[in-house]
Amino acid sequence: MTRQNTRRDERHEQRWKAEIERRLQKLETSPRAGHTSVSHGKFLIQDGSGGAHLLRAGYLGDDDAGEVRGMSMHRPSGEFVFSTWSGQGDDSGGFWGLYDKATNAVVSDDVVSGQGLATPYIGAPNWAPGDRSKWPSVDVTGTAYITQWRGAWWKQHPRLHVVVWTWSDPGTSGDVQVTCNGVSATKPVSSGDNEIQDLYLTVPGNHLTWQQVTVDLRRTSGSGFCGCWPMGAYGVQS
Repeated sequence: MTRQNTRRDERHEQRWKAEIERRLQKLETSPRAGHTSVSHGKFLIQDGSGGAHLLRAGYLGDDDAGEVRGMSMHRPSGEFVFSTWSGQGDDSGGFWGLYDKATNAVVSDDVVSGQGLATPYIGAPNWAPGDRSKWPSVDVTGTAYITQWRGAWWKQHPRLHVVVWTWSDPGTSGDVQVTCNGVSATKPVSSGDNEIQDLYLTVPGNHLTWQQVTVDLRRTSGSGFCGCWPMGAYGVQS
């Protein structure tokens, strides 16, 4: 690159910076701007009285030295609603969180591992007795299912994932079925079965509708027992 081209690029950059500053000054002095300000790497929107910060972006502190960079949204009373930020030289990719009125992070990502949620905590799977003679089971062959387990929940996700441990005596087979308000998913229980089954189904109804869930079992052949124990149920994405 020639020296002449370098000077031309520098003049272009200076003109562009001057144009940006002119537009920002126009924004701040415009009646439409309300309580909006842009200065020293910070964009700020305050409430109608010019008091509480509703939105901040850029440097989040009161000065530029060593401050974190990101964005925060606030309630009119000043508490956090949402924030995402990373520190100077921070290679972790930063942090984001949604907050309740007491400023607890009710939903946030795990910056240590770099994957998944830090909050909220989600319940662990259920536990099954090691002695399978204590499990509910069926010993009658037929086409009809017999309900072994029943539960209920408020719909939060579009799909339901139910984990069921199934077993059967040698020479005996059947089917396990999970039903949620009339929608079912089925898996076979093979002869001499002893495995973890994953059953997925689309949950009917609108958000926060009350849903009843059953785990049902039937024996389709043989003369022994078929049994099942639900290990966990999870709302999951589509």
